[in-house]
Amino acid sequence: MDENTVINWLLEGDAAVRWQVHRDLLSSSEEKVREERKRIENSGWGLKILSFQGRNDIWDGLGKIGWRSAMYNLQLLRRLGLLPGIPRINTACQIMLDKGLHSDGGIQYEDTKSEMCQTAMSMAIFAYFQIQDERLEQIISYIISNQLDDGGWNCRHPRVKTNHSSFNTTFHVLEALQQIKQNLPEYFSSYDISGKLSEGIEFLLQHRLYKSHTTGEIADSQFTNISFPPRHKYDIMSGLDFLQSINHPTDERCSDAVNLIKRRQKQGKWPMGIYHQGLSFFKIEDGRQPSRMNTLRGLRIVKWWHQ
Repeated sequence: MDENTVINWLLEGDAAVRWQVHRDLLSSSEEKVREERKRIENSGWGLKILSFQGRNDIWDGLGKIGWRSAMYNLQLLRRLGLLPGIPRINTACQIMLDKGLHSDGGIQYEDTKSEMCQTAMSMAIFAYFQIQDERLEQIISYIISNQLDDGGWNCRHPRVKTNHSSFNTTFHVLEALQQIKQNLPEYFSSYDISGKLSEGIEFLLQHRLYKSHTTGEIADSQFTNISFPPRHKYDIMSGLDFLQSINHPTDERCSDAVNLIKRRQKQGKWPMGIYHQGLSFFKIEDGRQPSRMNTLRGLRIVKWWHQ
């Protein structure tokens, strides 16, 4: 199936797919991209997620309540591209800050001890939706101060002493740092955000995005999966899609991961892949047909790799 046919198929999908096709594959005008992106709030997946928000503004809780919590629904809306500035989204973010922020500057919604993954995922949400709150500086200070010597981050640190970073946690921190750099630079001008981003990316590259840096073996088989939404799990499609999103220079150390992604393509499209089990309001895609979200991501990864 030729690429134009696949792109037309993508344009038959949800607004969350269409606006990214126009931006990343068709290089459409900013007006066209924004026109499609504005539809997310009032149609399709975006409207459906927002319809479950409820009177308390936090869906079914704050943190790890299956996939029904505020954190995971706001993370998904961020990935779909919902435009910032919706009052009830801002209210949900403020509640997350009020309830989740601890004295050390980290976030944890179910415990009194901060946890780096929840901290980073929440910070990415706050920065993406351009929340203006002086407490955000406490969070970025917590993230920066708990970076490990290998350039990455680990959700167990500092609660449990460790000297090796986690793929999952490092990825979440990279997303948070990029959202800060893109949307809230004035808050963090005293921090070397670009430098920390580079160090975290180098950690992933040293591991070829999914391998042990000492043995060259696959570090965890889950990293070779693809999924949307990825929830709190890291995989190579998410890692590569992040690199293309910031237009990172292509690096030979990505080649194994790119080849794995290419091999998943069937007749020009990518499958849904893994569905992360857990309570959710609905499935973005049911897996019976190829995945538009993964096909979008796969095409733009390949485009970035070969440009």
